[in-house]
Amino acid sequence: MNQDKILKIIKGLNRFSIDDIVVMTGLEENKTEKILTEFIRQEKIIKVGNEYRYLKKVKSQKVTLELIEKPAKKIINNNNLTFNEAAQYFLAKYALQNCSTSTFKTYTSITKVHLIPFFGKLNLKDITQIEIKEKRH
Repeated sequence: MNQDKILKIIKGLNRFSIDDIVVMTGLEENKTEKILTEFIRQEKIIKVGNEYRYLKKVKSQKVTLELIEKPAKKIINNNNLTFNEAAQYFLAKYALQNCSTSTFKTYTSITKVHLIPFFGKLNLKDITQIEIKEKRH
């Protein structure tokens, strides 16, 4: 029962400390801490420094993408930059600084599990929509 009450409060707060929950519920700090630890294990919340954050679950939808050819546009000056190098740069220089912890974890996971194995060590200049279509089949 206490878990349900705490989860309802957490969903409304988004960011909170253990003291916030203790004050709002009247539960002892050690009991509250055990419940929060269980929520972390269940991936309902994460701990960032001294505060906690509620992880909103988003329903996934299966989407079919159709690639549409567009004129080539050169945005990379280094012709030998690999996809892996570009992905690591994106994660370190953009995602880590501009995304929430959960979004950063998601980007990192997708990059390591799906994108890098798919594109391997291809140079960015060699990745075309035709190349992607051929690898899919």
